[in-house]
Amino acid sequence: MANYRSILLAGSIVLLATPGIAVEPEVKTLSEWQQPATTVQEWRSQIQAQQPESEQELEEEIVITGDQQPSGYRAPNASTATKTDTPIRDIPQSIQVIPQEILRDQGLNATSNSLGNAVQNVSGVNNLGLYQGFENSLKIRGFRVSAFDGNYFRDGIRYFTFGALETADLERVEVLKGPASILFGEAEPGGIINLVSKQPLRNPYYSLEGSAGSYRAVRVGADFSGALNSDKTALYRFNGYYKDAGSFRDFVSSEGVFLSPVVQLAFGKNTTLTLNATYRNERRTADDGFLAIGTGITDLPRSRFLGEPFQEFSVNDFSVGYLLTHQFNEQLTLRNAFRAQWVNPERYFPLRNSFDEATGDLELATYFAAGEYQTITTQTDLIARFSTGSVNHQLLVGVDYGRQRDKPKFAIGDPYRTINIFAPTYDGVEYPKEELYNFFRDDTINKLGIYVQDQVELASNLKLLIGGRYDSYTQNRSTEGFGEPRQEFEQRDSRLSPRFGIVYQPVPAISLYASYTTAFKANSGTNRNGDGSPFKPEIGQQLEAGIKADLARNLTATLAFYDLRKKNVTTDDPTSSDPNDQLQTGEQRSRGIEFDLVGEIVPGWKVIASYAHTNAFVSEDESGFQDKRLDNTPRNAANLWTTYELQRGSLKGLGVGFGMNFVGDRFGDLSNTYEIPSYVRTDAAIFYNQDKWRAAINFRNLFNTKYFTGSDESRLGVYVGEPFTVTGSLSVVF
Repeated sequence: MANYRSILLAGSIVLLATPGIAVEPEVKTLSEWQQPATTVQEWRSQIQAQQPESEQELEEEIVITGDQQPSGYRAPNASTATKTDTPIRDIPQSIQVIPQEILRDQGLNATSNSLGNAVQNVSGVNNLGLYQGFENSLKIRGFRVSAFDGNYFRDGIRYFTFGALETADLERVEVLKGPASILFGEAEPGGIINLVSKQPLRNPYYSLEGSAGSYRAVRVGADFSGALNSDKTALYRFNGYYKDAGSFRDFVSSEGVFLSPVVQLAFGKNTTLTLNATYRNERRTADDGFLAIGTGITDLPRSRFLGEPFQEFSVNDFSVGYLLTHQFNEQLTLRNAFRAQWVNPERYFPLRNSFDEATGDLELATYFAAGEYQTITTQTDLIARFSTGSVNHQLLVGVDYGRQRDKPKFAIGDPYRTINIFAPTYDGVEYPKEELYNFFRDDTINKLGIYVQDQVELASNLKLLIGGRYDSYTQNRSTEGFGEPRQEFEQRDSRLSPRFGIVYQPVPAISLYASYTTAFKANSGTNRNGDGSPFKPEIGQQLEAGIKADLARNLTATLAFYDLRKKNVTTDDPTSSDPNDQLQTGEQRSRGIEFDLVGEIVPGWKVIASYAHTNAFVSEDESGFQDKRLDNTPRNAANLWTTYELQRGSLKGLGVGFGMNFVGDRFGDLSNTYEIPSYVRTDAAIFYNQDKWRAAINFRNLFNTKYFTGSDESRLGVYVGEPFTVTGSLSVVF
């Protein structure tokens, strides 16, 4: 593996911060029609309203100096939907937040796919598994979500990567469902995932943790923070971990290291510069799981591996960035952010070429891919708060620019050997890598977006969200097969993406909302119509309405109804015998109902629960997919996780957790040729918090249910869910 000492030294020089932690005050509950305070001004006004008049006259200035770690399952505010720190109840779109405490209680940081398992707590999100070991494969509202398609962000900046995204240095994960091009540019319409980093703390904080579990899984991590000088104008935070694990799958293992240093510098009271770096080195066995056979899935032992022991995926991922914030006054704030990222993956494994279902013979072909992926992203936002008469405004004007340079190279297509899935042998010989290169790509993509958004408060209980974005997207791509002439493609696309939303609060604790949102995603410049003309960008449009309710001070619920359409989907040309000839006449549609509940019912009893009914299908098509259900999308799915911790007595700090995850049956491919069966997985935990110590044991798949998480959208890859697994963890804060 890499020289971690030199990487850490270099990474520590350039370190990104997240917005400050709001300390939420004690307020009344729904039964008293009192809305939770989310700002210092709201807190002060509520305190004044409850004080006798004589005490209000004597009141001195309130100063908030809290430096506590965020806790609890409920997050009152989110920044992803508006790029401003906005109460979730004021956002006319479904957004769910998974705080670090949920990740800890469920033991997810120690799992091989921590982010995928985390977002499965959210309605409408389906965790399919790790595609060939190198991609978090998800569906949101029936549509694919991946780093390749532009749906992942880190602190609001687009995040391109390979491998399983980690959660070790995250404060929370925010999932915005539905189109989001208004603020983030091109992306698939199902939604986006924003990874919000942990921020530096003013007071010393040191945490060490370790875990060990089934299949020799071991993980150690650290989280340090504090001030670098006496006047606390320079703060730091460092997160890091090392992990090594086997698997219930034969020959499968993984190993990784992650480092995330952050430094925050204050220049006076109004200017803050935050520097960050991340480094990730990951290696894991590439594993495509099982295969489809007939209308179902091959009946094999869960442990059976259908590949070669030498096959592997590895990646080095390094990024540096900054966030500069300057507050001119209480009404005007300027933000400028930048990130540069270098990703170098290698994929070395035989590809599955064809499968004879009658004999069980699986033909493999040689495959190796490597290359360099470089991205540079910068964005500048100006936030102005002002009033026009009795109407309050929070105006956001921004511009972002991104440049991506991809230089991958591939060795693909030569026959390797055939294995029989019912009686496999693992005597395959490693084949050369670089010597077999036969296909090359060289791509440069430039993205420029300009956006305007206004959060309008017409009255204290009536709010509008309006905005639009203009994107310019330029692609310069080239492909070259070995011994073939180089082909070059240039394509320019532009798009205007509007958004409208309204929130009405008949009482402070209830929000009724409705919105119209749009998305776009440019097709690759190498994909063309049969006549050689370029494809138009894919377009997403969504109508959504719902209810958000604060059921108690720390318990919230969201009920959403939506109709989402993706237009300009490419389909096979029925008039051509060439399978590469395409038409752009397709439309895919998703309609559904979603419910999310999160928070604390009574002191010590916490819960996160969700349910989704999703009807996702091909609504327009000319190549035989008309009315087919979208793959890997169950009509019904539900999730429950709840914990209870004793609040007093000699056993104070002792707690238990229990969870159930239900995923209905769904098709494994768009042709609907086979079905992935439904399943219910049961999880549990027991933990003990005492002073600065925490010990826990997490149980996943308590009843050892055999299940499949999803597919690679074909018949040649179906991912197997883990059996009964136990993980023990111990952490200390000092």
